[in-house]
Amino acid sequence: MATVRVLLVEDDKDLQSMYMTIFTDAGYTVALVDRPIVVSGEASWEEAVAQALARESTDLVLLDWHLAPSGDGVKIARWLKQHTDRFVRLPPVILMTNDSPASTFVTTLINEGVITALFHKVSMGIDDVLAIIRQHL
Repeated sequence: MATVRVLLVEDDKDLQSMYMTIFTDAGYTVALVDRPIVVSGEASWEEAVAQALARESTDLVLLDWHLAPSGDGVKIARWLKQHTDRFVRLPPVILMTNDSPASTFVTTLINEGVITALFHKVSMGIDDVLAIIRQHL
């Protein structure tokens, strides 16, 4: 079986470490985008994610909803969907959050194909997260 490659987009160092350990222990290869890149004088999480996806084949993107300094996971996911021509294949995008977003908003994002799923970091355990990942591979 081929190695599953996960792109983790997370700016919190503690969460990066935790997720990297969880996912590598589960047998996944994990690439990390931990900061935006500067494009035309502006910080761009979108371009950082796009470049990571262009560098290596990726099976799944785990994208934090709130990224410092001004990253918005929903905005990034929408941007990726609008720019699919830049990628051989846009992998499923799972949005991660500590917040409790309105279920209608999340359902709309899923129905529009912007994200594949959402996982709530506070209420879901490791087994739940791994189950969501396996479901969307």
